Amino acid sequence: MIREGHSTQGTLLIAEFWDVDFKILNNKFLLEKVSKKAVEEARCKPLKVFSHKFEPQGVSVVCFLEESHLAVHTYPEHGYCCLVVYTCGQIAKPKKAFEVFQKLFKTKSIKLKEKKLGRKIYKD
Repeated sequence: MIREGHSTQGTLLIAEFWDVDFKILNNKFLLEKVSKKAVEEARCKPLKVFSHKFEPQGVSVVCFLEESHLAVHTYPEHGYCCLVVYTCGQIAKPKKAFEVFQKLFKTKSIKLKEKKLGRKIYKD
């Protein structure tokens, strides 16, 4: 069945955070909680959340969303985190998810890329 009005258009947001506190980046429960808040702030609907704590350090959190996904991968030993948010449609606000993590990490060392996807390119 084809759903009427379902757009292929979406937004891919990739954020890199550096110089983040080791304890924050290594806290699975905190990162899962913040990921859920980020999903809510981005006006997305969570379907399933998975998280994993690596040994000796590091955490990954993946939120499957009705609109697509949010993924967080940390490298506490380097003070580094990568956040990837992909949302389909026009309602979700992935930059709001980024802002939730920006507030938590309290760092100025950030690289942010945003790309609009799913727009057909026509050639004459």
